[in-house]
Amino acid sequence: MLDPADRVEHADRFFRNTGALIRHGGNQAFFAPGPDLIQMPPFESFMDAASYYATFSHQATHWTAAASRVGRDLSRYSKDRSERAREELIAELGSCFLCTDDAAGGADRGRGGVL
Repeated sequence: MLDPADRVEHADRFFRNTGALIRHGGNQAFFAPGPDLIQMPPFESFMDAASYYATFSHQATHWTAAASRVGRDLSRYSKDRSERAREELIAELGSCFLCTDDAAGGADRGRGGVL
């Protein structure tokens, strides 16, 4: 089980500052477009901090799809496999950029660039 002391403060601050509604609990990570929220399992349930922040970054990238933000149309996400694949690729790329490009302010490159 992951120790809460392993949290990365600047990464947590980055996600808080997005303005996203973020809930922790359960055992699944997802973005829910209807209520416009990011659901994350507890930090301690991940194998390591990098996995937690990579998952959070992926879901936060989905969150950017709303019309009031970037405006990607998710209406066909559950109906069209190619649309779902496109959106998942966007979310994975967004996660990669956030986790490796110091986008969240001060990545510790010695640990693999976790935000």
